[in-house]
Parts: sequence; C-alpha cells; structure tokens
Amino acid sequence: MVRLGRLVLALATAATATTTEGPAVAAPAAPARGDAQEAHDDAYERWFSRRGQPVHGARIVLESLGVLVLGTAYYWSDPLANEEDWDDPALVDKLRLKQRAASFDTNLNTTNHLLHPGAGAFTFGLARDNGMSVAGAFALTAASSVAWELGLEWREKASYNDLVYTTFGGVVVGNFFQRLGVYVNSAPTAGSVPRTALSYVLGGPRRFHAALDGAGPDDTLPRDELGYSSAFAHRFRVGYDLAALSNDLGDRGAMHRVRMSGELAAMPGMGQPGTFSRRFGEANFTTLSATLGFGSRGTDGEADVHGMTTLAGEYRQSYSDRTHGHATMIGFGPGWRFQASTWLGRRDQLSAIHLLGPQFTGWIAAGLASARLDASAHADFASLRSLAYEIYPEPRDPTRIKGVLERQGYTYDAGWSARVRATGALGPLSLEGSAAYGRYGSIEGYDRRQGQITEEVHGTEEVLETSAALRARIGVVELSVFATERRRGSTLGPYEVSRWDRSLGASAGLVF
Repeated sequence: MVRLGRLVLALATAATATTTEGPAVAAPAAPARGDAQEAHDDAYERWFSRRGQPVHGARIVLESLGVLVLGTAYYWSDPLANEEDWDDPALVDKLRLKQRAASFDTNLNTTNHLLHPGAGAFTFGLARDNGMSVAGAFALTAASSVAWELGLEWREKASYNDLVYTTFGGVVVGNFFQRLGVYVNSAPTAGSVPRTALSYVLGGPRRFHAALDGAGPDDTLPRDELGYSSAFAHRFRVGYDLAALSNDLGDRGAMHRVRMSGELAAMPGMGQPGTFSRRFGEANFTTLSATLGFGSRGTDGEADVHGMTTLAGEYRQSYSDRTHGHATMIGFGPGWRFQASTWLGRRDQLSAIHLLGPQFTGWIAAGLASARLDASAHADFASLRSLAYEIYPEPRDPTRIKGVLERQGYTYDAGWSARVRATGALGPLSLEGSAAYGRYGSIEGYDRRQGQITEEVHGTEEVLETSAALRARIGVVELSVFATERRRGSTLGPYEVSRWDRSLGASAGLVF
C-alpha cells in the first residue's frame, strides 16, 4: 500500500507539471543546450540503434511457424464453420493468383479486419523482439500471410483482402504492443507486484525473450513518472463516457463507452529541455486506441479500434524548459481501423487499412499555454458497409450484386482519407477539435463468385467524422464534455442514402 500511495503521488505531481498535449515523460536534470544532441545520440544509440544487436534467426523461424500452427489448428477445429468457403482450387492456379483461385472473400468483419491483423501482429512483434528490423519483420509478416493463403487454407481461394489486412494491420498493431512490451519491461520488477503483473500481461513476449537472453532492464537513463525508462515518451488514457445519441430520423438513445488509448515514442529526451534532431527508421512513433460501447437499446453497441505507426521520418525539438519550446515530427507510415456499430438500430462498418502516407505532429508550449496539431493522409483499402444496399429493391439480381455485399452487407473499396486534430491548452483546461474525411469507390472484378456476375453494380461511400471536447485536468484525473457527428453518404447504382448520427456526452478518466 505504501508503494501504491507513492506511485499515485508521483503521478499526480507529474501530471500537474504540464498540460501540453504531447507524450509526457519524467524531468531528469536538464543538459546544457550544447550537450542535448550528444546526450540524445548516446541514449538513442544504446536503446534503439540496431548496430551490433543480435538477430535470433532460429527463434524467429520457430515462433513464426508456431503462429501459423496455432492459426491452422483454430481454423480446422471447426471445419463445418468454414465449409461454405471451400472451392478446392488447383494449387498451380493459387500460386499464379488466377481469378478462379484468388479473390476477395466474403467473411465476417471481425474475422477479416480484426483477427487477421491480430495474427499478423504476433508475427511482426515476435520478429522485432528477436532483433529483426522493421523492414525484415514487415517482409516476414507478408510472407507468413502468403503461406497461409496459398498453402494452409488449401481448400479455399486465396484472399487478396487477407493479404493486405494481415500484413499492414499486423505492422500497426504489432509495433504498438512490441513497443509497449519493451516499455513495461524497462524497470526492475523485483518486489513490485503491479510492475510484475504489467510486464507479464502487456509485455509477456518481451519478458520471455529477455529471460532467454539473460538481459535485464537498462538503468542508464532516468526513470519517468511511472518508474519506467525515459527512453520512451508516452501518454495513456482510460475513461468512461456517457453519451446521448440522436440521428436525422429524430431517434434518441444513450450509449455507455469504455475508452483506452496509448501513445509511445521511442525518442529519448522528447519534450525535455534541449535542442536536438533525429532522423529515424525503426517505427519510432506508434498509437493505438480502442472504444467499446453498449447502448440503452439491447441491440445497440459499438467497437472501434484505430492505430497508426510512423515507420520513418524526422523529429526536431527546441525546449528551454518543459513549458517553453516547440517540436515537430514528420514521417510516413500505415494505419488500421476496425469499426462496427449499431446506433439507434442502424448498423455501420468503417474498417480500413490506411496504406503508407504522410504523417505530421507539431507541439508548442509557452508557459501555461500549449498547443498540438496532428495531420495525416493516406490511400486506403477499406471495407465499408453499403448503406444504399439496404434500400436496394428486392429481388436482388445475383448477376449484379457482389457476393460479399449479399452475404455481409459491405464492399471492398479503394479511396483516400485524411485526418486533422488540433488541441489548445491553458493551464488545466484544454479544447480539442478533430475531423476525418474519407471517400471510396467499390472495387469490381474480384468477387468470390465473379464468374456468376455479368454486370456488377458500382457503389460509393463517403464518411465525415467530426468531434469537439472541452477537458479539465486535475492531477491524473480528467473530466470532459464532448460532441461528435458522423455524416455518411452511400450509393449503389442509382440508389442513394445520406444520414447523420450525433452524440453529446460527458467523460471521466485518467491520463498518465
């Protein structure tokens, strides 16, 4: 209990020191301005440089095979559940990715856009824990996905969509949890039950590999306010929302939500006094957020998970102290989203892979005032629910309607998206606004039953999501009021739907 009390006190003290919406780190003794670059270079070299680091090739192979074996066992544990997809294509046709042996599949949103990225995350994270570079781990994840689609699912056509979601989604999710595993294992756990539990629950693979290598935490850098290494900058949020829902039909309801988010930057000295710059290429910046909601109606609910990784770029900062200075990060990388919702009885799905695109974050602090700007844009491979299909007249001609649309209600789409978020803070108060826009068109010619389709109907989807929040922070406690709106446009042939959904509510949570 004494240790827990000290931890809470340390959190409260650190949280009241600044309200800047940037990753929060501890405040070790400030280096002289001329020494900041040298201090950063030395810390970065010890923590994140791969020069001289061993690559455990045999372990990488064995563990990657283990992931494939587990996936195969799960797949064949209930063959009747997958029997509908068996078309027994010839292996030579699969290897050539011929149309009769490769297509988009018709599986559930959860299977395609959550479980497949999860499998890819295991492969990517294990490879990184064993010393493989980001590029190597990316290639291994892609190769494992190819092996699964062409070999282990031998009774099914190869799925183009699975190759994309497993590889790119696996990189985003796997990178976040691998970085988190390193972070929660960066402090001694002896005598600390909370740290020991976190190191197993959130960083089990990292702890296992460190034990095999006989490696302990690196104590050469000061500890942050949570007691872990200040090699990482971080910001974590957990909270509970109560929101009132409304829509263009005049319906009303309520939604209870649990929110969690994490942001990690592998950048020693970030936000601390000093001036330095760093070109990076080891997926140094990573974020992941998750929302799970339950509505007042028994059928209402939502799940929304979104992550982004900056694979390479440049970070620059100049701070005279923790509350005066500025910093920028510009880079590129992928993003991933799994989304499914039923608001006031109306379903939606906005799952997507944000392929490689530019990402920018800027911070500025001037005493009690601070601000942050985030922006990104990507070409997307998306899987969106077709709202227009819901009004498409019956009987629906099977020679015109995609199999995935008929079976699951969504289409595979190509398009683009962009996001911007701005936060301004004054003392304990902050105001945040965000907007995200995406525009998509359905992809024709690759349906699972393409041979039966003679005149495929084209669809388009448009999404605009906006939000605003006013927050007050006292120590690690954060209270806020917020408003969100989602506008959707959908067409399928000559049929068109547009609608909006809004939420207005309050939230309470912790920030550390």
